[in-house]
Amino acid sequence: MKHKVKLLVMAGMLLAVSSAFGSTAFLYLKDRTGNVVHEEGTFKQHSMTEDELADIPRRSRMNQIWDTMGDGEAAFIYVVPDNPRHLFELKLTPHTFTDEKELFAKLNRPQLELPGELASGYTFKSGTIIFEPSRREGNLSEKERQEVVQELQEIARQSGQDYAVLPVAFNKEFWAFTMDYVKGEEEVSLRVTNLFQHGSKGYTEEHIQMEKTMLEENGKEAIMTRDEGGQSVELTWIVENQEESGHHYLYSLRAHGNSAEEKLKQIWRQIVQ
Repeated sequence: MKHKVKLLVMAGMLLAVSSAFGSTAFLYLKDRTGNVVHEEGTFKQHSMTEDELADIPRRSRMNQIWDTMGDGEAAFIYVVPDNPRHLFELKLTPHTFTDEKELFAKLNRPQLELPGELASGYTFKSGTIIFEPSRREGNLSEKERQEVVQELQEIARQSGQDYAVLPVAFNKEFWAFTMDYVKGEEEVSLRVTNLFQHGSKGYTEEHIQMEKTMLEENGKEAIMTRDEGGQSVELTWIVENQEESGHHYLYSLRAHGNSAEEKLKQIWRQIVQ
């Protein structure tokens, strides 16, 4: 389902400066001025509130509608039944690509210097881009929110459906994109998230067993995450936008298999050199 889709050889060895990731541990990635741009930690799973439990039918119906949206669409989705608080949510679907040149042209960010081929012979397979929407529900004033609710209710009334979809335009900035690379049956995924002037936080439920390690090489830092069995590995780091002070991108590499850790380290060196 669309809504379940969630990102050289240099001298010197990678240095592990932190090991097991406990319930109170936090790891940070900073920019060259020392500001924290990204942090990762854990949280205790909480019991659902009465409002959250009552909202399950609405969210389930909303996700069904989300799955019917086409590639490269954004919309406010409003479900009529089981919605006493008149909630609506922005949902997005990515533009999809099987040609890296088309993806690069659509993205139009030559300063990111994205590789069409990764170290050890991994070649581009497919990719996606989600552009920044022109409107988000959280940025609407109360008056604007009421106007959107009224418009959605009218759309539902005229259509006779139990829901309404109000298209939202994209602007030219991207929010996130992914690139999948393959070598035989092996696959590596790269995700780049546009943080703009904001930071980001990644939290995992406390009961999920994993290990996080801080890596450093030649002034570059990354957070490595291994699942309990060590079969899934992710490397996360930040890149500063050299054209705009305070603007950052969050990069995430993911791979599976016994050699995933060394594979990602080699690719990371290639990208950040």
